[in-house]
Amino acid sequence: METDVFEELAKRYDTEDRLSEVGFISTDIRTFHHGNRIFMNQDASMFICNSCK
Repeated sequence: METDVFEELAKRYDTEDRLSEVGFISTDIRTFHHGNRIFMNQDASMFICNSCK
């Protein structure tokens, strides 16, 4: 199954929204690796999130 780009963006914005809801500001999310079948035999991305509270 190929990862949908729009789905990835939606997940990213959802993460930013949730962090904002609990008081974090200046959120920066950067994907540094995407692999095939690396998590429960499914494609996955690894990211780093920096944010200030």
